[in-house]
Amino acid sequence: MKENNAVAFIAYDPANEEKTNLYYAEIKTGTLELIPNLLAENVTNFDVNDINNQIIFVENAMNNQNISIWTAETATSKIVATGNFGTGSFTPNGEKIIFTKYSPSFNSQYQSIWIMNSDGENPLQITAPLKLNSRVMCHPFKPNLYFSVEKNAADIISGNDSILSQTYQVNYTIE
Repeated sequence: MKENNAVAFIAYDPANEEKTNLYYAEIKTGTLELIPNLLAENVTNFDVNDINNQIIFVENAMNNQNISIWTAETATSKIVATGNFGTGSFTPNGEKIIFTKYSPSFNSQYQSIWIMNSDGENPLQITAPLKLNSRVMCHPFKPNLYFSVEKNAADIISGNDSILSQTYQVNYTIE
């Protein structure tokens, strides 16, 4: 995080290598040592917004996942959504959250893309469940999303049975 001269990172839990935790560490001038602070346990995905000095992350809970936001200024976290999530990230201006949600049967191969306000209000589904094979990326200056979807060659009517990928661009302007 630029303003705080800090980094956020995910690392394996020292007590349980099957889960990863989210850490935050300020970079001290004149030293190479980082002293990480644990922000959340069992985190699968995170994104940093340098404009708002916030970190959004997806953490595994009992039977679902939470999308939470940690704010550097207050050093506190707030859950903004609970469900079956894959990823979460801020739009470049920090006003919206783009996230993926598993299909109702929690089929880990199919996720739909959603958008909501940064406070978790007004969720809106953008795509039907898709077999995503990339992270959903936001254009840095335009309201566009980019992502890739896995397509079987049989679906494209080809003699080749290999797995193909098709990249899409979606405009997320909401008025």
